[in-house]
Amino acid sequence: MDGEGVMEEMIAQWGYPAILLGTFFEGETVLLLGGFAVHQGYLHLDLVIGSAFLGSLAGDQVWFWVGRRFGRQWITRHPARAASVAGVTRVLDRWGAWFILTFRFFYGLRTISPIVIGVTSVSALRFTVLNIVAAALWATAGGLLGFLCGNAIEATLGKVHSLEHWLLAAAAIAVMVYGLQWLARRLLTARNDAAGGVR
Repeated sequence: MDGEGVMEEMIAQWGYPAILLGTFFEGETVLLLGGFAVHQGYLHLDLVIGSAFLGSLAGDQVWFWVGRRFGRQWITRHPARAASVAGVTRVLDRWGAWFILTFRFFYGLRTISPIVIGVTSVSALRFTVLNIVAAALWATAGGLLGFLCGNAIEATLGKVHSLEHWLLAAAAIAVMVYGLQWLARRLLTARNDAAGGVR
């Protein structure tokens, strides 16, 4: 099997897990790349959207529960985040459900917002229902955008298919490495916060 065949097989095998993992943590870039991979014929649009939906939904649910369990301790122990927390709280107070439906569309709000929402009086059921709707809208919009922009991306990269294979594979690997590092840091922070709360 030549280099292109190996890369194509890697993308087909690891593309969906990479999208799932990438969207669990943040995800805009990996979702757009997934849509581009659909345009190139390496992945299927419904599975890209489904993977992004599950990753995004799971990520926000986890951070909501982290906020519910450790949020107040976390806010107390991270005063540098006070401005961000206050900003999210103000927007949530003003826009309510609309904010929960749209925060993932704004860069930089994806991680902190569910944690802060978890600290508020928003019920777990209300957040979950709105989060399902929001994750579905976000995954569909991002997957379709990457797919529809495929022509422009292809024009920029040219017709060098081997380059496309390497770029997609490198992006998938980078997302997985970043995701694992990010998860390790978050778990360490959560463990330290929990230990601080016990003392």
